[in-house]
Parts: sequence; C-alpha cells; structure tokens
Amino acid sequence: MRWNVRQFALFFLMFINSSAVALAQDQHPLQSQAFFRLKGTARDPGPIEVVVPKSLPEFRYFEQGDPVARVEPNAMFLFDKSNPLPKTRLAGSNYLFTEGGALVTLSAEGFLYYKGITRIEPGLAGGVYFLDRMTGEVIVIDSYGFFIRSGQAAKNVRVLGGNYFIDQDGLLTTIKSSGIAPGSPVGILTEKHGWNFSDVVLAGGSFFFRADGTMVTIHPGTGFFSDRIIPPSAPRFAGGNFFVGQDGVLYTLDHEARIHAHPEVRIPVLPAVIGSSFLVFPNQKIIAIDSDGNPHLSLVRVSATGLRVRIVDAIESAIDLNSVFQPRILN
Repeated sequence: MRWNVRQFALFFLMFINSSAVALAQDQHPLQSQAFFRLKGTARDPGPIEVVVPKSLPEFRYFEQGDPVARVEPNAMFLFDKSNPLPKTRLAGSNYLFTEGGALVTLSAEGFLYYKGITRIEPGLAGGVYFLDRMTGEVIVIDSYGFFIRSGQAAKNVRVLGGNYFIDQDGLLTTIKSSGIAPGSPVGILTEKHGWNFSDVVLAGGSFFFRADGTMVTIHPGTGFFSDRIIPPSAPRFAGGNFFVGQDGVLYTLDHEARIHAHPEVRIPVLPAVIGSSFLVFPNQKIIAIDSDGNPHLSLVRVSATGLRVRIVDAIESAIDLNSVFQPRILN
C-alpha cells in the first residue's frame, strides 16, 4: 500500500492535528511509553518499534486507488524507526543502551532521542531508571526523554519495577514521571519511610503484589502509592501496566494507577514476550495497552518514512529480548 504525496500530506495533517488534541488533554501519559527492537542481521542490527501510549478515538487514512477514507476506531500507533545503532545491550521501558555504550531515550509522545556515548557504565536496569554500576546512583529518564542524575544512590536493590524500586530492607522508592520543570531533578525520587515492603512476591511496572495477596499501586505521574488493595484475581504474571489473573482475564492499570478488568480479553497461553505495555504470543499476535488502560488487539503501524500505514495484529519478525524490560525480583 503506497501513498502519493497528496495522501501523505493529508495523513500527516490529520495525525498531527489529532495528536495535538490528544496530547493537549494528556501531555505526558505517564510512563507507559514503550518500545521493542526487532532482531536484525550482522549488517542491520534491527529497527526499533515505538508503541505510542496515547491512543486516538479515531484515525482516518487512505489506501492507494481508493478515494474514500478508511476509519480505524480507537487507534493505537506503532512506529517503525530505522536506525544505524549497534546491537542493544540492555533496556528499560523508555531507554536503551547499545553495545557501544550509546544511550537512546524515548519520550511519552513516542519520540526517540540519541544521547550519544556516555561515560556511565549502566548496572541494574529498571523501567524509567538505571543504576550507575560504579556509584549506584539512580539515573532517571523522565517522560520528556531527559537524562536526569538524581544524586541519590540505591544499595542492595531487591525489586526492580517500572517507576519504583525496593531494597533488601523493604524500603520503597518511587519515581515521578518528570521533575518540577522539564529536566529538573528536584523531588523526582521519593523514599517511603515508615513502611516495609520486603514481602513482595510479584513485581509489575507501576504495581506489585505482597505475600498476603494484597496489591500496591504507584501513580506514575506523582509517585504516590496506594496500599492494601484487594486485587480482582490472584496474578499469574505481570507486565508494566497490566497483569493476567489466575482466572485468565487481562487486568490493566491506567495513568492514574486505576485497575480495569477486561473479561473480554482472556489469555489462555503464556505470551512469548511480556513487555512494558504489550504482550506478543507464540503465534505472533500482539496485544498493546494504552495509557488509559485500554487493550488493543490491532495497531496502526507507520513505516519509517511515514509513507506507508497498515493495520496489523501481529509482529511478523522476532523480537530482540535485550530490548524488552521486564519488572523482576532479584532474589
């Protein structure tokens, strides 16, 4: 499906205008921004696929030879990003390091930023943060894609979440989506003294489960948390902004850390890839979750040139697992 110049211009204007409206309503839809990288070859390490967190109520597009616009309701976008980068070394939910030491970050609008070769040796990788291997300093990638030194060191980390971490003593530290001003480190980390969360049994991106069966959710924008939540189902596994219950139902969390049940979406088999805001199954089908907690069984995939758009429900190529962040308990 190839577009002519007029069709591309129409698409560009519609997308920019629609996106401007959506982003005006929700400038930075938390930290559900995500990406993955497809496996490449020795000559081409593989394109980056950006999953834009904010969906549009409606997207209109044209197919070649058809003057009638087609409509994709509740559209969530997947952008192909060709790049000359070396292979991925490690990744969070909104950044990656290459084998050559370069850092690439991702904003909540879905823009990639090349930060170049850094002098920092990354150690543990969380969702929107990583630790300096030498000093233990927490370095945050905020929702603008800015690289922020927190000035605080993390020691003896046990749980790596998307916007939080927990140390061996059960101290919870949460991370805001951005500083007081763009690029400001002021108050972006908050230690939650007076609580003990050493009994975590399953970590998600903006939530975790405790040994007593209750759940803690963390607001991605403010870093505030809610404790002792009774989940609608005991979890089987968790991603960044979703978990699947023992009942096989998909449960999602939105940008206010509210839980939504989707009984219409059942997960009978274990996914092949569990990402920050997406799941890919052995048959290559994909489900993506937007910042409002809505699951999408198809995506609007936009080519690297922007000249080609197609509706997809599967990822035909293998995914580089080094590019996929998974919340986890270290020991």
